[in-house]
Amino acid sequence: MTKKEVYELKVTYDRNSEIFRVIKIREDHSLEDLTETLLKSIKFDDDHMYLFNMDNNYYQGENTYEMSLDDSKPSVKTNLKELALKKGMKFQLWYDFGDDWFFNIIVLNVEKTTKFDKPRVMKSQGKLKQYGNFDDDEDAEYIGNEDDPFVLYGNPEDIVKINGKEIPLYELLNQMNSSHEEIDGEDVFTVNGKKITLTEISKII
Repeated sequence: MTKKEVYELKVTYDRNSEIFRVIKIREDHSLEDLTETLLKSIKFDDDHMYLFNMDNNYYQGENTYEMSLDDSKPSVKTNLKELALKKGMKFQLWYDFGDDWFFNIIVLNVEKTTKFDKPRVMKSQGKLKQYGNFDDDEDAEYIGNEDDPFVLYGNPEDIVKINGKEIPLYELLNQMNSSHEEIDGEDVFTVNGKKITLTEISKII
């Protein structure tokens, strides 16, 4: 049996690096197959438009593969072999143009084998709720006071992981408001003893 290239891909949710899937998929499978494998693993409905940005930029770039009836455009039905994937390459999946789910993808390894006639999830960490929002949580509320520089919205007792340590939202906000400083035009805080930017916090919560 002829050996074919198999790509080991790590697909990470853009707003939380602790949520990811490691998928092995063969060169004769398509970007569409990759998407279906990911969506099944994270239990998302497969009923939205999406595209792959091979430039690894947000939204549409110069090098995209998308769902389209226009045969002249690069399509998600393109086989992975045509993408010339190499170890270390990065690209991005933008799923659902309304809710904007972004997944960062990196090629961890490339090997030749006779295995993996079907894409396979090798490692799974973290869960996502496709249609969940704070309105679904009766305990969600604005956390903080009107005079505070920053406020959060959610369940004050919810736990998030910041700088390697777990912390409830109310305590996160306390540390943010007591340690805020501006460095090179960016809001920076000391949380759990380490510096972290507002952008990094936003990706986590």
